[in-house]
Amino acid sequence: MVRLVTLKDLAQLVKVVGIQPLLQQLIAQLAQDFQQWQQFETSPRYAMHLPHGVMELMPTGTSEYFSYKFVNGHPGNPKHGKLTVVALGMLAECQYGYPLLLSEMTVLTALRTAATMALATQYMAREDATRACLIGCGAQAEFMLHALQCVRTVEQCWIYDIDPLAMQRVQANMADTKITCADSAQDAVQASEIVITATAAKSHARIIEDAWVKPGMHINGMGGDCPGKTEMDPAILMRSRVIVEYLPQTLVEGDIQLLGEAALEIVAGELWQVVNGQLVARQSDNEITFFDGVGFAIEDYSVLKLIHRLSEQHGIGQPVAMVPEIDDPRNLYGALLG
Repeated sequence: MVRLVTLKDLAQLVKVVGIQPLLQQLIAQLAQDFQQWQQFETSPRYAMHLPHGVMELMPTGTSEYFSYKFVNGHPGNPKHGKLTVVALGMLAECQYGYPLLLSEMTVLTALRTAATMALATQYMAREDATRACLIGCGAQAEFMLHALQCVRTVEQCWIYDIDPLAMQRVQANMADTKITCADSAQDAVQASEIVITATAAKSHARIIEDAWVKPGMHINGMGGDCPGKTEMDPAILMRSRVIVEYLPQTLVEGDIQLLGEAALEIVAGELWQVVNGQLVARQSDNEITFFDGVGFAIEDYSVLKLIHRLSEQHGIGQPVAMVPEIDDPRNLYGALLG
């Protein structure tokens, strides 16, 4: 039997576990899997680019489990009352090749993206950083703010979006957190030590200007995540210590795509090397650090593995007969005869 986890099931699980405890477990799971990075089959995602969006498959696995995610990215969808990103995922065991879990992954993608940002921040931001901002108050926003609080004590937090209603929504959903709506992206960035950008427009935008960035700042660039979609003034990248998830993918999809061949010269390494202790993420308090986050399949593997374990532990989700259960494995036709 395959365990099916729907959005309703996930909401129940969050209610039982709690959003921040769940994110803390996910950050730990990511760290554990990143430590085993070299045991994974890795490749850039398959992507079919359309004029109005992108359709993607993101597979990966070890000798123990295999996972994949289907996900889209359609920035214009909110104008039609639809989500920018929707996703479905599967986890299978490798010994016999049987699927274990089918899950919604629209919310899980938001959770794992936020958790990956938090993992990067844990290693890359100054330990005494207490002031943060979020530029872009789309569907990812609340998840980012919850995850950030798992790794840093945030005493002051600014948010900014070109849509005032989006900022009001975030404030309402995060009523227990002290959040200030900034008058501009510049004001928010210049007041902060940790910056998160998570915008959706597919363009070579300049959400942050180089002149706003001061020594010691850590920036999580999370919205530049496909070809032709970036958020940074390239000058910021040139004076930052840049860490990526998976370089072959980030070269095409991340903010570093702006730099062409020069990108290879400025990337210090991949996040798994930082987690493993092979690479120092921050070399001094005055250094500017930049995490170029585009999303990678191992992060989906981690969240599917965690949700499978938690759903079984708490009895959440429904077992469904997606694989024939027959006495004679060769008599597949017999499965249709009842």
